[in-house]
Amino acid sequence: MPPLLLLLTLVVVVGVVFGLPLAGLGLFPPLHATIVVCIRAGRLIVKRGHLRGQVLEDVAEVLASVGVTNGFIALSNSGRVYFSRTIPRSVHQRLSNVLLN
Repeated sequence: MPPLLLLLTLVVVVGVVFGLPLAGLGLFPPLHATIVVCIRAGRLIVKRGHLRGQVLEDVAEVLASVGVTNGFIALSNSGRVYFSRTIPRSVHQRLSNVLLN
């Protein structure tokens, strides 16, 4: 096997083995997310996909009410919502309702 192909294979395997569990722990958004909203210094930035202005305002209000200033929220095609570890579980359902309705 050529060295370049071996290196490429190793990089892919390491990415899958370590990347998927880290996404599941809320350390970074999943790669398959269709919408990704990053929260930086209390501001919401849509990095991937589109959300209506009113939805963003409602999400910002919920996050501000619990003091979240950094993190991410990601949505998949299947309707699953992923939250970073910095967003308290106590508001996950509220945020999901805002985002999915």
